[in-house]
Amino acid sequence: EPAGGAKLGVGEVALHWATSRGAAAYAVQVARDAAFTQVAATADGIDGDRFAFRPHATDFGAADGAYFWRVQAVLADGRRSPWSDGQAFMLRAAPRAPIAQLSPDGAAIELQWGGARDDREQVELARDAAFREVVARGDFHAAGGRLARPGAGTWFARYRRVEPDGFRTDWSAPARVEVPSNWHEALRAWLPGAH
Repeated sequence: EPAGGAKLGVGEVALHWATSRGAAAYAVQVARDAAFTQVAATADGIDGDRFAFRPHATDFGAADGAYFWRVQAVLADGRRSPWSDGQAFMLRAAPRAPIAQLSPDGAAIELQWGGARDDREQVELARDAAFREVVARGDFHAAGGRLARPGAGTWFARYRRVEPDGFRTDWSAPARVEVPSNWHEALRAWLPGAH
């Protein structure tokens, strides 16, 4: 594990393999390419069948993207088995915070984000940045969407991508939106000649 072709959120990845009879320890390699020329992590002398890979601790820049991993058994006399076949997995970063603002007519909160055309976005609006008090949800197939205007106050919006194969990214960072108690006054301040 993870299974070949698995998609995961960016973060620590638990690698797990079947043990081999006669193995005293294991070695693991994780690389950014299938040929293992861009090795991101190497661990030797692992006692057991697990290794925690931390992509942020590598020299290859952004932690998201494709990775490949393989394992090797080390016998008690120091001999080593051939490397296993490489297994690929993908790390998907959480999306950036959306752009969120009250619509010009004051009737809705307008949200914008980037993303792939085939992705779907799930959106939440909450009273708090921890999203313990979610008041609205939306599901969109575009680079933005609208949620009905909530009451006056400070609100927080976030979204996550749902890829065509069903994989869901982590939630984005929240965007803060201020909804004035009298949006008519706020609108008048924006419109030239309305004073």
